[in-house]
Amino acid sequence: MGSFYDSISTVSIHDTSLILMVRIVRLWFNVTYMAGMPRVTHSFFRVIWFACVWVLWKERNNCIFQETVSSSLDLLEKVKLLSFLWLKANQASFHYCYHDWWRYPLPCMGVH
Repeated sequence: MGSFYDSISTVSIHDTSLILMVRIVRLWFNVTYMAGMPRVTHSFFRVIWFACVWVLWKERNNCIFQETVSSSLDLLEKVKLLSFLWLKANQASFHYCYHDWWRYPLPCMGVH
């Protein structure tokens, strides 16, 4: 399985939105690479990856059909919330509150 960040090379989006989103997510996690991350984090990063793609898809639709534009930080907040909701709904062992996920994502993923 490829890493969260390595997966970008396989996506055929013709603009820099996804790359920008991944850079912002990297800042949120305060990591530059995935090497050495525990295997348990892979499912978390997969959820975050899907949340990024979904948020960008919805943002593109909003730009086209609603003529609205969100800032990069607004998009990151949407990724944080969406990934939290998906994790909370689908992983019984995920017992953290949104503030924990928003502020300390790595400990919530089991990285200490």
